[in-house]
Amino acid sequence: MKRKERIRKRESKKEEGITLVALMITIIVLIILAAVTIKSVYDNAIIGKASNGTEEYAKEQKEEEKEISKVTYILEECQDRIIGRWKQTEEGVTDGTVTLKIGDEINYNHLSGIDTNNESVIKYKSMGAKTGHDSNSDGSITEADYQEFDITGYSGKWKVLGAENGKILITTEEPIKTVANAKYGLYGATGYQNGIEELDKISSKYAQGTYSAEGRSITVEDINRITGYDPTKTGVRKGQVGSGDPYAKGELNEYGNKVTYYWDGTSRPYYESTGGARGKSAENYFWGFRYVDVNGMIQKSEKSSTATEAKKEKITELTNTFYDYYPETLTSEDDSMAAVGISRSSSAYQMLFSKTEYNDEMPYWLASASVRTYTHAIYYSFKVITNYRVGWGARFFYTERRLRVPGGHPSSRNSKV
Repeated sequence: MKRKERIRKRESKKEEGITLVALMITIIVLIILAAVTIKSVYDNAIIGKASNGTEEYAKEQKEEEKEISKVTYILEECQDRIIGRWKQTEEGVTDGTVTLKIGDEINYNHLSGIDTNNESVIKYKSMGAKTGHDSNSDGSITEADYQEFDITGYSGKWKVLGAENGKILITTEEPIKTVANAKYGLYGATGYQNGIEELDKISSKYAQGTYSAEGRSITVEDINRITGYDPTKTGVRKGQVGSGDPYAKGELNEYGNKVTYYWDGTSRPYYESTGGARGKSAENYFWGFRYVDVNGMIQKSEKSSTATEAKKEKITELTNTFYDYYPETLTSEDDSMAAVGISRSSSAYQMLFSKTEYNDEMPYWLASASVRTYTHAIYYSFKVITNYRVGWGARFFYTERRLRVPGGHPSSRNSKV
């Protein structure tokens, strides 16, 4: 409870400093969980070693709890054939013979087989025109406003993240930072519109090594597959018996709630939702109502001079996709003793959630956009892993009228491949 109170106090302070137009969740490249799938996992070294490991495990099972998942795959020795039958389970990934835990090490080298002298191969510049990054804070974004990555700068380990399309999905253990040893910033509406594309491009640079198939940034779906979280059935691990409620049931920001906003002759838009909530916005929108349309474009609806309470004029319809939760409880409530999802002692928890408190500078980005419908505003953000949970550390912009004092939110974590 003390940790939870500390987190709430810290977040309440952040509320005061968050900007409508820019929130620098600095993404440590770890946040870029670069999801790299291994396409070339062969029999000789992979399955062969696994079989030997299985025999040793069977013989020594009574003497020590040693799991096959501890066997390190030496990809360079693989010779015979590609294995594309990996599946993800509650415990990890398996091909039917070998089982690896989430968080187990994989001997992947992202520099293997590439020309490290070719800058176009090892480096990537994320331009300010795509991220909203203004290095001089002078209000003008130029070609000099970029954040650069060099994949030769990462020498950490790679770990199992899951399985996707029959292939093993792995990720970096440590933060991936920019060449300047800084976190990665996305800002305002520009960062919101282009952030996922940029995170994926950065991550793909780490997927050029031998045996890799492709690379992308980690997403909240990757996390949910591990924890078993389902926003339509919180507090119950996916696949288990139980009758959990949707996130924020009965509230305007209930998960999946469709909210329609209207001008009604006043500066406070009227709203109604499929969940039954209806009313008037708590904020005045003298300067218009900003929102993102179905094509991802930012629109602005000016206050109507012809709408009336009896003849409302539709502004837009939005679906709430926001949720947050702790991996132990699979709810918004923290309980260190719970293990509905994953326990704090698990290798998965240690890899994904440990050291993610705000002051540890280890929160990281998820390439998953989020829309939160509130009575006073709509928040557009990306999901992040922060303060030991799946959260929403960045609000790139709001629909409400006021600008707020710019604030920062350190988000640092390893690139996950």
